[in-house]
Formats: sequence, structure tokens, C-alpha cells
Amino acid sequence: GWDNLAKEVEAISQRVVDQIGTRPVVVGMDPYQISSGLAFYRAKLHRGEGEKQQAAIDSTLGWHLFGWKGLMYEFWAKPEDYYGHAIIAIGSSKGRVEKPYFQKRFVQIHSIQSLDITKNGKFVNRYYYRLLRKYRQPRN
Repeated sequence: GWDNLAKEVEAISQRVVDQIGTRPVVVGMDPYQISSGLAFYRAKLHRGEGEKQQAAIDSTLGWHLFGWKGLMYEFWAKPEDYYGHAIIAIGSSKGRVEKPYFQKRFVQIHSIQSLDITKNGKFVNRYYYRLLRKYRQPRN
């Protein structure tokens, strides 16, 4: 269902662009799998589209932005480079996107939404996401 998840995330990302005028960063709320899967399949959606394909890769990051180990994402992107950005946090469980530390890191936090992902018309997984606006350095 990765292709379908990528399509849904791209649609959400486009709605955010339409609302606020800038492309949000997508953060997979696990050490590696969600971010890497989305980077690959979002880029696949835009194969042959150059800038859009690269933007899909560049705007998919790891949860290291929030202080956890993000494997190679820690070497590719510094959290402070994304202060001020809107972020779509996406996880395979609701608990991964309802973390209270978001309160210290964002000016505006939207409600949690769910995505039911299918493959060949059959349910394969449910993901949860929320839009987080104006990422900032955490307050103590």
C-alpha cells in the first residue's frame, strides 16, 4: 500500500500548499521505515518531473527533528533548518502523533486525522497524521 499512502500524503501536502502557500515537510514518526518509504514512493509519483521529484525527496524527513534517533536522516537535515516550517507528522499508531512535546515545538497544532490505506481494493493499514504549524526551537 505504499503507492497509495504516498498519493494520500501528496494530496494532503498539496492541500497545505493551497492553504498556507508553502510546501510542508513530511516526517515519518518512526526511526526509519515511514520516512524512507514515503521518500521513495512520493518521488516515484513524480518520476520524470525533475523538480517535483526532488522536492518529494527533500521534503520527507525523519523524526530526528524532534530529538529521536533518525538514522541517516540525522546526517542529511538539521532540525534548526526547518524552524518556521509546517510539518505533517505521520505514524502507524495514533500515539505517535499525539505526543505532548508538540506543544513546546509548534505554534499551531491541528487535530489528528486517519488514513485508511488500501491495495487492490483491500484494506492494508491505517496511518495517523496531523499538521503542525510553525516549527520552533523547543521551549524549556
